[in-house]
Amino acid sequence: MKIFKYTFPVGSIVELKTHQVYKILHFAVRSPAEITVWALVDENTKKDHQVHNFIIYGTGHPVDPETTGNYLTTVIDALGLVWHIFEGTEDRI
Repeated sequence: MKIFKYTFPVGSIVELKTHQVYKILHFAVRSPAEITVWALVDENTKKDHQVHNFIIYGTGHPVDPETTGNYLTTVIDALGLVWHIFEGTEDRI
């Protein structure tokens, strides 16, 4: 196993294809428009082995409980904007 990082744009719903993930370790904003996630993965699997659907809400934005998955974390960007990250499943988005 190794720790890999994956970067995706800040947006409402993001589909991220990854190796087999054993544990998500950390999220951070590394540029104004991108969030990076670090995960413990099995590097021997294909990069598109697993699909993660992240649902991202800004503070004060409307949240639809029918489409919101499990809460993962909150990150703050360089402008002070706060983003709340949830992981959903395909049937939730």
